[in-house]
Amino acid sequence: MLLGRATAIGANKLVLLFPRNGSSAPTSMMTTLTRRLVQPLLSCSGKTLCRDSGQYLSMQLRQISNHSKTLVDKNILIYRNDGFTFFRVVGVFALAQLGFWSYLTYSAYTSMTDSRKFELAKYGPEGAPSDKKNWTTLSGIRMKLHSGVWRYAITALCVVVGGVIFTGALTYSKKCIHRIVLRKGGDRITISTFGFFGQPWSFTVPVTNVSCQHSRHGVRTQLPIKVKGHSFFYLLDKEGKLYHAPLFDQTVGMKRMLLS
Repeated sequence: MLLGRATAIGANKLVLLFPRNGSSAPTSMMTTLTRRLVQPLLSCSGKTLCRDSGQYLSMQLRQISNHSKTLVDKNILIYRNDGFTFFRVVGVFALAQLGFWSYLTYSAYTSMTDSRKFELAKYGPEGAPSDKKNWTTLSGIRMKLHSGVWRYAITALCVVVGGVIFTGALTYSKKCIHRIVLRKGGDRITISTFGFFGQPWSFTVPVTNVSCQHSRHGVRTQLPIKVKGHSFFYLLDKEGKLYHAPLFDQTVGMKRMLLS
């Protein structure tokens, strides 16, 4: 009975690592790993198996998990999303906003001149009376907005708003995942993002440096993925195609404790 339980646990572990999709490579991997787990158990006596089965089975499962990484003998495409058109539109929008707010910045700085000359020409050296410097008349609004404080405040506001919109669009494009590739050996992954104007940008990190914050079944639109040493989260759109779901769950889709 214990041998049957051990075989079932080993088989379930292997099914998670290598789904049965009809290809011969995963089948041969499953056969090899099953033999590594079951064959030593068959050679043990009943008493020895009952006494040491828990420790032995735990050790064998850890060895299988480590050994499975070496059986990835080529690069495997796990996920892909071809949304280049949308991110090119995002790039055009970012450039348009940058130009628009740059023009407002220039206009605010050059056209909002000091109102002292206007007051001197209209009211003389004594300046405008206090009841004229209000927001109820056109001349009062002009004197209010053309003061040095308002001039520099509006100029700075235009710079900040334009910069935030442009940087936000660029960052969003760079954080949306285009594809994920599991590298040969199974211990590293390459993440490619869309980049600015849909120009792919990629990097390679160890699998242990990647943490998925939620289960892929627990979100509807975008799955946040944290990479150690990178600011902000990377976003995986569920509209993309997931080629190897169990392999994704065992590599990128696992939640890990990252120190930084």
